[in-house]
Amino acid sequence: MSARPTPHLEADRGLEARMSITLFLLGLLYVAFVATLLLAGVQALVVVLVAAVVLVAQLLLAERGTLHALGATTVSPAAEPQLHAALDRLCVQADVPKPRLALSPIAAPNALMVGRRREKATLCVTEGLRTRLTPGELEAVLAHELAHLVNRDVAVMTLASFFGLVAGFVVKFGWRIPHAVGKLAVLLAATVTYVLSWLLLRALSRQRELVADRTAALLTGRPSALASALLKTDAGMARLPEKDLRALAPVSALAFAGLPAKHRLARLVADHPSTECRVRALERMEEQLQGRAVQRG
Repeated sequence: MSARPTPHLEADRGLEARMSITLFLLGLLYVAFVATLLLAGVQALVVVLVAAVVLVAQLLLAERGTLHALGATTVSPAAEPQLHAALDRLCVQADVPKPRLALSPIAAPNALMVGRRREKATLCVTEGLRTRLTPGELEAVLAHELAHLVNRDVAVMTLASFFGLVAGFVVKFGWRIPHAVGKLAVLLAATVTYVLSWLLLRALSRQRELVADRTAALLTGRPSALASALLKTDAGMARLPEKDLRALAPVSALAFAGLPAKHRLARLVADHPSTECRVRALERMEEQLQGRAVQRG
């Protein structure tokens, strides 16, 4: 049997445009927010210092904090030869630097990519995912996470979340402003900024997951394997008690599969598309790939 040709993968232009628009809108929102702080009497130096501290902390500590929250530790090829072998193959095919591989002991089946730079990224797989999936399904999930490196969206999500963090910080401590009118203006502006930032990030997160699914399917040539992994992951997450899901809540937007959404409103503003939507898109890709194979035959 001849080897399957390696696809030529490039960053998705549609996602790049959406990321640029999101950052632009967040920038405008943040400028308006800072202007409101200054007009309300908050000292400019305080605003700059708070923003600088939050940005540095976000850029330097986000990866470490995420892995710590999951209890993840990096593993060597000797400790996990199969996972590393699959990751090696996919990195060569995708033409991306190999990320560090980490395992988390939590039962919730999931995976995520963290890191501001492609050369310093870490791919984390939970024990719950590793034990539930077949080798082919697990390889499809690894391809999905590598797709985030191909599309360079991890760094954008890290930077974009900075705006909401600053606004959330001001919401938390803005009540200490002495003047009643200034306090009200600051808290209102911070709340509006936080909510709009949150909604923009959620919309971007849903889009990047769909694009990563498509990229992973092209990389492996098996959309059905990724669809099967999604269904197993979704079923596994639904059966877990709430306490096990809470470990993933702080990093849900970065995960392969989102947390179960129990209400319609929660589904509308979720950080992931529904599993049904993702599986339908993968099934259409499977039909297209099979149709092309028949035509070539």
